[in-house]
Amino acid sequence: MTRMLSAIWRSPLLWAAVLSVLFYSSLEIEALRHPLVLRYFAGHWVEYVETAAFFLGLCVLYVKWQDIVRQKQASEQTLLPMTPPGGQLVADCPKLLAHLREKSGETADDYLPRRLRDALEAIFRRGTPDKLDDELKYLSDLDAARSQQSYSLLRIIIWAIPILGFLGTVIGITEAIANLSPQQLEESLPEVTSGLGVAFDTTAIALAFSMVLMFLQHYVNQIEETLLARVDSQATLELGGRFPQQLSLDDPLHQAVQRLVGAILPAQEQLLRQQVQLWQTSLAEANEHWQSVTTSGGAQLTQAIGGALEESLSRHGARLQEIETAQQTRLREIADAQAARQETQSTNWLAGLDRATDKLAKQQHELARQGELLIKIVDATQHVGELETKLNDNLTTLATTQQLQETLLSLSATLQLLVARMNPLSGEAAQVELPRGGVKKSRGQAA
Repeated sequence: MTRMLSAIWRSPLLWAAVLSVLFYSSLEIEALRHPLVLRYFAGHWVEYVETAAFFLGLCVLYVKWQDIVRQKQASEQTLLPMTPPGGQLVADCPKLLAHLREKSGETADDYLPRRLRDALEAIFRRGTPDKLDDELKYLSDLDAARSQQSYSLLRIIIWAIPILGFLGTVIGITEAIANLSPQQLEESLPEVTSGLGVAFDTTAIALAFSMVLMFLQHYVNQIEETLLARVDSQATLELGGRFPQQLSLDDPLHQAVQRLVGAILPAQEQLLRQQVQLWQTSLAEANEHWQSVTTSGGAQLTQAIGGALEESLSRHGARLQEIETAQQTRLREIADAQAARQETQSTNWLAGLDRATDKLAKQQHELARQGELLIKIVDATQHVGELETKLNDNLTTLATTQQLQETLLSLSATLQLLVARMNPLSGEAAQVELPRGGVKKSRGQAA
C-alpha cells in the first residue's frame, strides 16, 4: 500500500491533470483572459489536448530530474564495508549482499545499489571474480540503455504534440474549405479565416511546446549521464581489488601451469621415495653404531663418574667444615660486639636521664618564681583598679567645677549688661572679672 501510494503521488499523469485544471481554471479570472492566451490555449479542443500533453511532459521531466538529484546525492555514500587486507573470498558475497540490502533500504532500485547487487550476484554465480571489469562494463551499458528507455514516454509526448498541431491544421483547413461558398463569399469569409486561424494556431503552439520539451529533455539527460559516470567510478572503487584474481579454467596460463605441475609431480614423487630410503639406511647404521658405543663405554663411564663423585664429595665435606667453623667464630664476634654496644648505650641513656632530671628541677624552680611574679602582678592590678576609681571621681569633680565657672562667667556678663543700662552716662563702665582662682570685683562696682 505504501509503494502504491508513493507511485500515485509521484505519477506524472496526476500532476499533469492537476496543472491542467489549475491553468484553465485561472483563465476564468478576468485579469488573465488575454486575447492571445485565449487564442493559443483555449481556441480549439486540439489546443486543450496540446496543453495537457505539454504539462504531462513537464511533469515527467520534473519527476525524472528530482530522482536524478536524489540519486546523485546518495551516490556519494559508501554502501559496502571496507575491503580487509588481503581481499575477500567469493563465499563472502551473500554477506555483502545482505549488508547492501540493509544499507540501501528503499533505494535498492537506484543505479548504484542495483549495479553493486548485480555484480556481486554474477561473481557468486560464476564462483570466481574473473572478468569483473567486463561485467561492470556490461552493467554500465545496461544502465545507459535503461536511462534512454526511461525517456520513452517523453519522446512519445514530444512526437505527439506536433502531430496534434498537424491534426489541428488539417481540421482547421477542412473547416475552412467546408465553410467556403462561392455564391456567398463575403458571408463565408469570416468562417474560412477562422478555420485557417485554428490550423495555424494549433501548429504554432505545438511546435513551441515541442521545442521547450526537447531543450529540457537535453538538460535532464546531461545530468543523468553525469550520474551514470559517477556510478561507474563508485562501483569500480568499491568492487575493484576486493576479490583476489584467480586463474580461469579457460585461461591459457592456467592450462600451462597444469601441464607443468603434471610433469613435475612424478619426478618429485620418485625423488621423495629415494630420499626416504636413504634416510632409513642412515638411521639403521646410526642405531647400530650407537649401540656398540653404548655397550663399550658404559663401564668406563660408570667408573669415571664414581671416582669423580667420591673426590667431589670429600672436597665438599671439607669445605662445609671450614664454613661451619668460620660461621661459629663470626657469630661469637657478633654476640660480643652486640653486648658491648648495649652496655655503652645503657650508660649513655643513664647520663641523659640525669641531665634531663636536672633540667626539670630548674624548670620547676623557674615556674615557682614566675608564679610569685604573677601574684604580685595581680595585687598591682587591684591597686590600679582603685586608682582608676579615684581618678574617675576627680574627673567628675573637675567637670562640675568647670560648669560652675561657666555659670559665674554668664552671671558676670549679665551684671555688666545691667550696670551699663543703669548708668548710661558714666565715663567708666563697670567690669567684673572672674579669674580661675576666684571672683574679683572691679573698680566702680556697687557694694
